[in-house]
Amino acid sequence: MEISNFDEDLIDLQGFADRLEIFIDTESKYVNDSLVLCLDGKFGSGKSTFLKMWENKILNAENNDDNKLIVNISAWEDDYCGDPLFSIISVLLDGLEKINKDTEKLQKIAKDTGWFLISIGDQVVNKISRVNISEATDAVKVKKEEQNVLSPFEIFVKRKNALKEIKNTITEIINENNLKLLIFVDDLDRCRPDYAISYLETIKHIFDISGITFILATDLKQLENSAKIAFGHKLNFQEYIRKFIHRQVSLPAPDDRAYGKIATKYVKYYLQDGERYSLLKLDEDQIQCIIELISSFKMTPRQIQEIFRIVGHIFETDENKKGSFNWLVGVGTILMSILRVSHHKSYEKLANKDLEIKEAAELFRIRDEHRSEWWFTFCLSGHGLKDNGKSYEEIFRDAGYINTAESYDFNQMFIRWNGMWGISDDNQFAKIYSKIENVLKWS
Repeated sequence: MEISNFDEDLIDLQGFADRLEIFIDTESKYVNDSLVLCLDGKFGSGKSTFLKMWENKILNAENNDDNKLIVNISAWEDDYCGDPLFSIISVLLDGLEKINKDTEKLQKIAKDTGWFLISIGDQVVNKISRVNISEATDAVKVKKEEQNVLSPFEIFVKRKNALKEIKNTITEIINENNLKLLIFVDDLDRCRPDYAISYLETIKHIFDISGITFILATDLKQLENSAKIAFGHKLNFQEYIRKFIHRQVSLPAPDDRAYGKIATKYVKYYLQDGERYSLLKLDEDQIQCIIELISSFKMTPRQIQEIFRIVGHIFETDENKKGSFNWLVGVGTILMSILRVSHHKSYEKLANKDLEIKEAAELFRIRDEHRSEWWFTFCLSGHGLKDNGKSYEEIFRDAGYINTAESYDFNQMFIRWNGMWGISDDNQFAKIYSKIENVLKWS
């Protein structure tokens, strides 16, 4: 389910994009060279989707500046190439050609510099300099022979001069065309630590050019781990990263309304779409129950998508069996899928009837206060909690749901629950666990 513009946005991020544009326009006036912003967000929080929506917003705006160029880079996809410099130049060349800007000089310099990296392998040079080594010209062969007779110092000087010429050429292109270059770099946190650090160094030393704005979409915590692998765990990361990044901004987390929109979207897409038949029949109250459960766990959009991918496989059926699933079993499947994605230890314990009473009460109490006791009772009635042979009254008292002044008819209550489950004393969550794990083996 692709989302590419703010009309389809489930997290209400357009206002954030508007503020970010104003911030960039203002901040650019106070930095002498390139502006580097870090868009911080944990894995799966929607950074890539936001960049895609933001790009389309800028390009489709009525007042869009014709001299504004946006290029996208997935740093992780180019990780294997080994040199971030040419990763950036490659997409820059593509972007300039799309808006009919002259790239001949930059291509020539990239090719002249590319021979330094021939020893890395044909695929790298082919990508960065658009030269196929197997079809190399005599000029490139001469370059290789020349490299063999140069001293290490001479190679250093030539490389330094070549990189300086690349920087001067890019500066010239930007100034001559009055370009505003916006470079989105995604997935930096997924790269090898040495490559991620090299990327930051390259941006700092080669692309610190007025008119360029870098947006680094990354999980700063993961980037910190990469830096500490490279420089040691005593590294003061905040001081280190300040050398490369002017400002850090966090991608806004979804609020309750946004979580509701996400859950509603995925329920309809995976469980109610007209092209699919689902074993679980949902009315509006039941949909709302699922939405509240999803919302209470405060997961990332990618985690929510993973949950519905799992339950979509389990509930998939044909027209004759649609809606035949027991509602409580369906809710249990969704709950177990949530725990599988976000609280794996609790998932394993519930399946093995090893989830302690107080542990279960705390799990649901911190998620959704007004439904806490319902979810606790749900898990207990499905025989997923470790009751240690205690009576219902003792269990509920240990969980903190009753005090000495209250009186419950637990026998009648659990007769009703057992009737809704339609089961014996078996652990229903163990069966659900098996179904989920079987689905994941084939996913």
